[in-house]
Amino acid sequence: MSTAIVRIWTCEGLVIASDTLVSNDSLDCAQYTAQKIFKIDRSPVRAAYAIAGQAKIIQPDGELLLDVPLAVHEAVEEALGEQLRDLHWFSMVLANLMKDKIRNVQRALRANPKIDKEWPIHIFVDGYYRSEDPERFHITISKLGALPDWAKKRILQDESFDNFGVGSCKVQKSLDEDDSSFDEFKPSKITDKLSLLEAIEVAGNRVRAQFGKFAPSLAIDPLCRHIGGRVMIATVTRARGFEWVAGFAS
Repeated sequence: MSTAIVRIWTCEGLVIASDTLVSNDSLDCAQYTAQKIFKIDRSPVRAAYAIAGQAKIIQPDGELLLDVPLAVHEAVEEALGEQLRDLHWFSMVLANLMKDKIRNVQRALRANPKIDKEWPIHIFVDGYYRSEDPERFHITISKLGALPDWAKKRILQDESFDNFGVGSCKVQKSLDEDDSSFDEFKPSKITDKLSLLEAIEVAGNRVRAQFGKFAPSLAIDPLCRHIGGRVMIATVTRARGFEWVAGFAS
């Protein structure tokens, strides 16, 4: 699942934006309305999670072994039922649950699975625990096509100002360097002084700039042909929790 996800921290709250295209390498099987940002709003957690990377694990004969977004949703619900200490603890529980799901699938494989380019599964968690300071985590589950004992997880804690997501690094670099080919997507610079409203506009522009239908993006990065659909944007604030931005909701 090639994806553009932009995450921006502001003093007022967090902004998460994504595209909605899911496709295979040849684009002969594409879904243009796939949701990649999801809500977590169960006390004491008020957050969002976003998914990128491998969308499905299937047998060569086409049998679906794991629908990754559904599996992540189930793992989130299970993790919320645990005794949590903070958002880091929640992320560790979530990562362990997903690793177990992957291992179960690996044991069921009759042959090598169809896994596009060995893309890992990325899960981004951004939000608040008991209205404390915002926390942000990046979970990676890799070695999906390997033996069960080789499945690996990694949990990185992002500092509030580390606005890291996924997508075309080449396009994002062009935006940051004020490449005139991308002038129509201004404002697109992420700074630590953005308001929540400004961050919403910047996040939307940075996702749109990576769409494959925009010729300059596709010219510098073929990955962009798998990014598109429409833009979805959500915010997470201490006072209101998760909210879809009007016009950019699921």
